[in-house]
Amino acid sequence: MRVNFLGQDRPELQFACRELAKGMKTPKRRHMGMLKRVARFRRRYPRLIQKFPAQGHVGRLDVWVDSNYAGCIRTRKSTMGGVIMIGKATIKTYCKGQAVIALSSGESEYYGLVSGISQGLGEKAMLADWDISVDVQLWMDATAGIAIGSRRGLGRVKHIDTVFLWVQEVVRQGRVKIGKKDTKEMLADMLTKALTGPEIEKFLNGMNFWYETGKHGLSFQI
Repeated sequence: MRVNFLGQDRPELQFACRELAKGMKTPKRRHMGMLKRVARFRRRYPRLIQKFPAQGHVGRLDVWVDSNYAGCIRTRKSTMGGVIMIGKATIKTYCKGQAVIALSSGESEYYGLVSGISQGLGEKAMLADWDISVDVQLWMDATAGIAIGSRRGLGRVKHIDTVFLWVQEVVRQGRVKIGKKDTKEMLADMLTKALTGPEIEKFLNGMNFWYETGKHGLSFQI
């Protein structure tokens, strides 16, 4: 849970935190090994800073979503992650599991799409309370997920519960726009699976996070 606390403003720890949380009830030896790896990582990279660049009014909210189909080898449930940015400033990241066992990668990506649109519309409503009007642009790297979200009706994926189809109406009304990004550019990829160090650093830089050494001048001196 200390990792969970740190993961609130360190996106690169959120996927590891989710995997560790699975062993909270009955921890195994593998969980101790994972915890040691996180501790070694924290020791090597003790400080991560986030930059909020100066920018004028931004009229668009960018939501990046990704899913790792059947990522859990024990439950076969998928993991989904998301990054929400307003301009060049990251305002939210999340990593969570899907309650439904998806039967295909397209279905898994669509559930990630539903979650991302929910998050995006929630942030848009909060900004509206401050008299800030923004459009919601959602980015995915999965063609199948985009296709399901952009059409009307189930099509061939009749096993998807109709409770998730409200997203199609939202997209049809133009309240949310969906676009495609290459997997190498997908910022949310870091939140759904384990990646290499250079890949993690590349995605962090894309979200305006940077590793720094030493302590900040205003930090407590021990």
